[in-house]
Amino acid sequence: MNKIVRYIFSLFEKTVVKVNGWKHIPNSPRKFMYVVTQKYNGKDIQLSDGTMVTKGDFVAEFHIDNLKMNQVKNDLKSIFRYLDEELIALAEAAITHEEFKNIKAYYGRTVLHPIAKKRDFTIIDVENKKFFLKFWDNLLKLVFQSSNSKGTKKFRDPKECWISKEQLGRFLSKKGDYNEKENN
Repeated sequence: MNKIVRYIFSLFEKTVVKVNGWKHIPNSPRKFMYVVTQKYNGKDIQLSDGTMVTKGDFVAEFHIDNLKMNQVKNDLKSIFRYLDEELIALAEAAITHEEFKNIKAYYGRTVLHPIAKKRDFTIIDVENKKFFLKFWDNLLKLVFQSSNSKGTKKFRDPKECWISKEQLGRFLSKKGDYNEKENN
């Protein structure tokens, strides 16, 4: 039964990605996250480093590639490593790819916000559509997590996780750490 549900969700995921024009982060080693640029239309947000995101600013939204979730080891060390690698690739793209040069901040909505908090993301409660988002995000987590996962089945409220372009740039200093580990 789980294979059928996963197959249906996989078809849905592929359609959503194609229709919305989501692309993997350029030069990402694992292609674990999508990113899409857009103009911000919400309320003003002040990030933890003082960056103000206002209506009309260019931002980019993250989306986890749910089809790759079964490849992720469900231990914190691996999850942090994958996230760091994606953030390093995005920080490089912010410098080298024209479509990211004017981006002021990056954000995503997730039930995995405790992990983002440890990477200095600003965490913001989702105000409207909370029940549907909680149900949907937790359903995706259950469907796509690794079959040998011992992760929690507890439902969490999804939250928006924001990081400024300047904060993202700090991840470039970690690049050498991961390159050394790959070569050893």
